[in-house]
Amino acid sequence: MTSNNTLIIINSNTDISLNLDNCKNYVYSINNGTLVNDNAISLNSYKKFHKIAFNIRNKYIEFVGNFNQYFKNNYNFHGKNLFYFTDVSTKRTEYLKNYDYICHILMIKNILKEKDINNIIYYNTPDEFINIINSFSNVKKIILKKYFNKNFYWNKIIIRQLIYLFKLLFIKFISSFFFKKKIHIIKNYFFSTYPKNFQFSNHIKYGDFIKNESCYILSFLTDNVHQKINLISFFKIIQKIKKDFNNKYIISDCFINYSDIFFFIKINFKCLNFFQKKFISQKIENIDFSQLIRCDIKNSYERVTRLSVISLSYQRLAKQIKHNSNFYYYLFEYPYGRMLSLSFTKKNINRIGFQHGPSGYLKMICFLSKEDNKYLYSNNLTPNLIMVEDKISFEIYQLGLFKNLSIMKEIYRLNYLNKINRTNLINNTHLIACGLHDGLMILRILIKSIKANKNINYILKLHPKASNSKILELVRDSKLENLKIADNQIEYYLERIDKVYFSYTSVGNEAAFLGINNEIVYSDFKLNESVFCKEENFI
Repeated sequence: MTSNNTLIIINSNTDISLNLDNCKNYVYSINNGTLVNDNAISLNSYKKFHKIAFNIRNKYIEFVGNFNQYFKNNYNFHGKNLFYFTDVSTKRTEYLKNYDYICHILMIKNILKEKDINNIIYYNTPDEFINIINSFSNVKKIILKKYFNKNFYWNKIIIRQLIYLFKLLFIKFISSFFFKKKIHIIKNYFFSTYPKNFQFSNHIKYGDFIKNESCYILSFLTDNVHQKINLISFFKIIQKIKKDFNNKYIISDCFINYSDIFFFIKINFKCLNFFQKKFISQKIENIDFSQLIRCDIKNSYERVTRLSVISLSYQRLAKQIKHNSNFYYYLFEYPYGRMLSLSFTKKNINRIGFQHGPSGYLKMICFLSKEDNKYLYSNNLTPNLIMVEDKISFEIYQLGLFKNLSIMKEIYRLNYLNKINRTNLINNTHLIACGLHDGLMILRILIKSIKANKNINYILKLHPKASNSKILELVRDSKLENLKIADNQIEYYLERIDKVYFSYTSVGNEAAFLGINNEIVYSDFKLNESVFCKEENFI
């Protein structure tokens, strides 16, 4: 007797309902939402999902690294391979979806074998995802909802680039008017984006590592991803710097030239066509996943063009530093940090990189391919010395083929924890800590538990830099009397709560540092980047 089994693959931020027949239906979700029909069986499994991720991790690292070949004989980044300044080259798993998608597709491949599937229904699933499944399966497909209009996607990018061009011109003009091109003859220079990652008394990255004999290199104009400044508040920021910094600063934006405006226009024309071309084919487990990488390379277009023009100002600044000095900076794992490494490559400048945030065994930005390692270190795209936070981070970065590692004497960004006084504990008070990208996912997973444990008071700490509208909407619709939105700083709650729920945010590490009971929240559709997520957990 022939089976009539249907697999429904869903890409949705919300739960959906579909009219299904009485045949056996399975559902597999690659996003927050799922299918709420009674006759649909979910096949998601975070254990199988993460086991696949660990099994193919090294293959994935080399798979991505091999795409550098396509860039070698094409447009370069100030004489260096353009590939290493793309997001895809750094494997930003907190931002890019291709590693998650590859693991999902391998999960689906196993499902098709095990469940004797006859039909696949795709709901809002990316075309590339569908095409890859079709490459190894002849199962009949039905597309209920298209993903998005790709032409409109490129139109939006062009509009954003025009806006950035205006910002470039504006910040150049204003910076030149309010600040001078000056270089302090000093031993230590500390890079920081301002105001996003800056605190006057205790820098969010460097803590009290910064001594009196130091100078900040501040940047307003970044790649418009690491920081966005409202032009209205721009003048307030300028006045605050001039008032509070006592002249211990250098504004990198002062080193932008008006000719850079034309350079930015030029590289946009050069790169626009190149980033829309087809790329070489590469396989994992005999499946060609290149389409996913092509998408992420396209998404890097804005970043590399902006970094290319920003780099000019940093190169001019670095040339003015004639004496022996140290340049401290974070983001060395990212395209922005690689741009800084290149810009400050001089014999008299010692480049010292600070680990950016917690490490993790599935946090792919901590891992280099063999080709990455060879190219980055031979072309000065890494720090001369990398300061990691602890022994576990040392182990992870070393496993990821990073070199010249040194463990910090103390975790400077966590110095504030020494002031935490845990004598005011409130029993049955649990904190739900949201990261930059995982807040909605965590809340959806925990809702059932929150409803079932009415004797526990839950506090939801939203990430200050995240887009939280959908989370707030879910809180409002759920009407949970024992769930409140946090209205104090994280320090306040770390002094009082007796448990923390988290996915990958550093709050989990901070809770562990203080001896607070913590529970990692695993997702069925998003790989966990926390240092607590280890391969042995899924054997």
